[in-house]
Amino acid sequence: MSLRWWVLPILVTAAFLGLQPLIGSGWALFTDSYRYAKQAEQIYGVPAEQAHVDALQAYCATRAAQKPWDGDWTPNPEPLDMQHRRQAACFDRYLPRGDLTTLDPRYQSIFTTRVGYPLVAAPFIAAWGVTTGMWLLGFVQAVAAGLLCYTVLRLAGLGALAAATGQATFLASPLGWWALQALTEGLVSICALGAVAGILLVRRGSTRAGLAVLAGSWLVMGVVRFSSLLLIAAAMAVACAVLALIGGGDRARRRATAAAAAVCAAAAAATAAAIPLLGLPS
Repeated sequence: MSLRWWVLPILVTAAFLGLQPLIGSGWALFTDSYRYAKQAEQIYGVPAEQAHVDALQAYCATRAAQKPWDGDWTPNPEPLDMQHRRQAACFDRYLPRGDLTTLDPRYQSIFTTRVGYPLVAAPFIAAWGVTTGMWLLGFVQAVAAGLLCYTVLRLAGLGALAAATGQATFLASPLGWWALQALTEGLVSICALGAVAGILLVRRGSTRAGLAVLAGSWLVMGVVRFSSLLLIAAAMAVACAVLALIGGGDRARRRATAAAAAVCAAAAAATAAAIPLLGLPS
């Protein structure tokens, strides 16, 4: 048996990681990253005031290391003393406010209800600090999403070389770039790809395993970012329903695909019901 099926994704992953010093990831904390960092630190017992200080220091330092205007993700060409002054000005400006924008509970609830990413980030931050921990987590997310992309394409029937090309395309695309960032996008991509893998397993005859992977992917996405779950699960429910009706295959395959459609529809419906019942931001 050829080893190429597992060698190729490893080579693509190694190339992606090895090329980072040359191509750069444009990595810096966003305002959302700052809030997730605060939540992550509070999960393992850091007081809210200290979590604000730690997250703000990391935010200001990473932003000062980028060019001083928005939308340009390249290193800041200013001298280090200028960058340090910009970092200090950022810290002094936002420290008394308690947040980068507002402490309004309605606004804060957008992020406090997304507990999945802070839970995953907490051990990384506890071990390596805010900046390094979230930076390392970004690479874990991107690599995992790329490997899942390869797996999905193999389950769809593509050869090893074509699947590895798809993995490389994912990592080189904006999806790969966003998966690197200290945001929920990477985990959402992993969950979405996991759901597709579950549907493909169902279509290939592994119904129980496929439905378990599908349901697990929706469950995790629900605690990472339920608004994305609502839209993606609804779209996949429609796609599975169409496949069950006109996708071909024997009766057992069509019935299994209909079961996948029901799982996706149930995930979307449960999310839609939970938003008003739990008072989640809509």
